[in-house]
Amino acid sequence: MAGNVVTFYSYKGGVGRSFALANVAVILAQWGARVLVVDWDIEAPGLNHYFAPPYTAEMKAGVLDFLEDCRQDKPQSLSAYTSAVELPDIIGHLEIMPAASSNGADYTAIVQKLNWDELYSAHNLGEHLETLRSSWLESFDVVLVDSRTGVTDFSGLTTAQLPDILAFMFTANEQSLKGCADVVTRAMNARRQLPLDRPALLPLPIPARFEQREEYDRAQQWRERFKKELTPFLENWMPQGIDPLKLIDLLTIPYVPRWTFGEDLAAVHEAAGSSGTRTSSQAAGYACETIAALILQKFANVDLLVSSREEYIHAARSVAKNLQKKAGKVAKVYISYLQEYADTVRQLVESLRKMGGKDIEVLGFPKESDSVDLDKAFLSEAESADAYIVVIGQAYYNTSAQQLEIEQLLRFSLRSAKPKTIIPIVLSDANYVFARTRLADFNAIFLDPQNWHEEQIYPVLRRVLDVTGDDEALTSMSSRQHDSTLTIDIFIAYARQDFPVAERLARKLEAQGWTVFLDRQTALGRQWHKQIERALHAARAVVVLWSSASRESDFVLEEAEYGKRKDILFPVLIESVEYPYGFGRIAAADLAGWKNQAKYPGLTELLDSLRLHFSSKTFRDKLKSGGEGPLLTVIPAGRFLMGSPGSESNRLAREGPQHEVTIAQPIALGVYAVTFAEYDRFCEATGRKPPADNDWGRENRPVINVSWHDAQAYCAWLSEQTGQLYRLPSEAEWEYACRAGTQAPFQTGETINPDQANFAQKHEKTLPVGSFAPNAFGLYDMHGNVWEWMQDCWHENYHNAPDDGSVWLEKDGGDCSRRVVRGGSWLDIPQNLRSAFRFRGSTDGTYNYLGFRIARVF
Repeated sequence: MAGNVVTFYSYKGGVGRSFALANVAVILAQWGARVLVVDWDIEAPGLNHYFAPPYTAEMKAGVLDFLEDCRQDKPQSLSAYTSAVELPDIIGHLEIMPAASSNGADYTAIVQKLNWDELYSAHNLGEHLETLRSSWLESFDVVLVDSRTGVTDFSGLTTAQLPDILAFMFTANEQSLKGCADVVTRAMNARRQLPLDRPALLPLPIPARFEQREEYDRAQQWRERFKKELTPFLENWMPQGIDPLKLIDLLTIPYVPRWTFGEDLAAVHEAAGSSGTRTSSQAAGYACETIAALILQKFANVDLLVSSREEYIHAARSVAKNLQKKAGKVAKVYISYLQEYADTVRQLVESLRKMGGKDIEVLGFPKESDSVDLDKAFLSEAESADAYIVVIGQAYYNTSAQQLEIEQLLRFSLRSAKPKTIIPIVLSDANYVFARTRLADFNAIFLDPQNWHEEQIYPVLRRVLDVTGDDEALTSMSSRQHDSTLTIDIFIAYARQDFPVAERLARKLEAQGWTVFLDRQTALGRQWHKQIERALHAARAVVVLWSSASRESDFVLEEAEYGKRKDILFPVLIESVEYPYGFGRIAAADLAGWKNQAKYPGLTELLDSLRLHFSSKTFRDKLKSGGEGPLLTVIPAGRFLMGSPGSESNRLAREGPQHEVTIAQPIALGVYAVTFAEYDRFCEATGRKPPADNDWGRENRPVINVSWHDAQAYCAWLSEQTGQLYRLPSEAEWEYACRAGTQAPFQTGETINPDQANFAQKHEKTLPVGSFAPNAFGLYDMHGNVWEWMQDCWHENYHNAPDDGSVWLEKDGGDCSRRVVRGGSWLDIPQNLRSAFRFRGSTDGTYNYLGFRIARVF
């Protein structure tokens, strides 16, 4: 998860802004996050008093020192302006960037000498601020900026330019509420006008020092007033159906006389209880804890906050712990088992440690008995795990110990920000038992304790390592990266005993013109297994043959699970057997009585389904210099409604008016966004400097840090090399291709989740192209991973937009210094990934979240 910048703003002093910021910072650090607090209230600083000695040593430099260094054109690295804060019970990291050093210099004289116009015009302050912000995001999970700066002061840098979230605080009086609302509205508008391609500013209203015990009636009047004034701000991120007043009450920091004296930290003196959360009796800490959780989760799962605040806090704590885990890239797996199976579990643990090495840590083994003492030590160890392995045998019902333990593990998973991976391992003759447990719907591994080998543990280990998002660890144990030179239409998953049927079916499929991968080896060695992995990840469809043998095969189940997860699974029944657990809802073609007949109902059904799946045609153009260009797919002609309807959640005015567009001729689009491997070849051929990859890797990751002009140069080179016309897609062509016949906000329906696209900073970087299932036109990553440049100039809305899908340039007020970008990226919130969402970028801009996809005109 990349960092998050939050400005705490108030129209005037006296609202407890610095108090709230300091306590939110401490709570986040207590949970395990890396936090920086910045005192940008340079006319009336004071945040440093909350972190004065003995919490910090002498503060060597701060914001004013940074500005002075900018004036002298020699700004230093971030560490030169920050000081570490040492507080009790902090498991994360906390630093402060004060307003200035504590060396006793004449502070007022320094502030009065500041010339903001000169800093911007003569000393590139805007560029230095962007560099500073990038350093914040690279070094910290959350950056909290203390400010009273209005939009007109300093060009709105602390309210419009720097933050992702603007938390504005006010008291129950007209001046405070109206003043804040006005500044925040102007800040949001200013953000939209900035020459920076950055997501919209998210407003977070926080009523402060609110008293309703003595003046209950007047407090209720002000609550209703808050609801009226604040709902427009909340609607920027609050899910539909939530009562705004309930949310406002949770965000309100009450008046507590104790904290009006001095600069004591409520987060230190009102520590969380044994449950891990503060109670409503700890009034100030309770509110700050809620705000901290909302900020850390970036407004995700707000409905959970309203329905169960305690579970929401637990989810935030889980997010903070995951931040620590990802830094260490170690997957923690907790094993639940009964003593009766200790020998089997010991072998399992040894295999996991041997195959996973330093990338895995096993918890919960060994145990002394089957009794489950839900003490604090157990809770902490089990809750800290990334994944759970539950070994189930016939003895499961002999004691309630494991049943109780599973209930607790399920609770931990549900309260986590992301449900934890749960892997049941079912021992032989325990199928009946497993079917009646709470885990029956989970994808299980079936294991014979008397006859198993390490290869059967591979699917377990891969699912455990997958939770860390550590691509390198996964790659080291299997060849997982997408292979652009390997193009396979169909992968057949089958049990060894069913080879004759698989062979006959493979020939029928190949007769249709499809490329088919069929494991024809009699022995499965490790190197061959890697080839199977590469083939599976390159396949456009997975056909699994269900039989009494295959439904008990770990290999087949793992391959089928991959197809199911990618939504490319085509099950076939070759025997009359029950579906394996977790696959019963996917319709299967019936080939149970098939004897290689050319016309057979089940075969016809399978072929028709695959033809529909492969309805788009893929090809590559030859390059004059040798080799081939990017993989393309033909998008058929058609018509669609472009833009979003007025009823769509999170809709913006620039997405309308919705209008019908006709794509009269087919067009070819890149199956994937252009990759580093493809763009680097262009750079080598033309002598251009290759763009940076942010140390994330090149090859099959989408190229980033390329401007619109760079994309134009690539298209021109590709046109020259192939003799065909290449360009960027028009905005209409892109949306038509993205929707692929759908009208929902996403090609996946009304919602989208992290198993369907790379977004919300889950992986903190781009992923190799094709890491998720394609849409109905066979296009990958149309939602998330990287924004994609369009050919069109920017228009504020669709008034007078072309209805033929053509590129829209200067006509009707187009701004061609900015071009449209589409699709959202790895760091965007879900609403920015919608098929209709549109944004713009400066043609010279280069960013680590922006790439492009090519179009070829027939």
